[in-house]
Amino acid sequence: IETIKKRGKIQVAFGTFMPWAVRDKQGNWIGFEIDVSTKLAKDMGVEAELLPTAWDGIIPGLIAGKYDVIIGGMSITPARQEQVDFTAPYS
Repeated sequence: IETIKKRGKIQVAFGTFMPWAVRDKQGNWIGFEIDVSTKLAKDMGVEAELLPTAWDGIIPGLIAGKYDVIIGGMSITPARQEQVDFTAPYS
């Protein structure tokens, strides 16, 4: 958390699929996961850096340190729990 605050932004990876994270007609990211990302950043006092990421590489990217968090409709499975930590489900 301190690294994120020093950087001034939280790097958020997400998969792109309707209706959770899509581009509007102006090219801006919209959707529930985008709302969660920007709310988290605001609560932390930082900006959200949105990083659309291919779903099949999203966990490996997190493990490699390419971003700080994944905000996405990811089912919690025992195999995934061995690799990453989860928050309480929001949907």
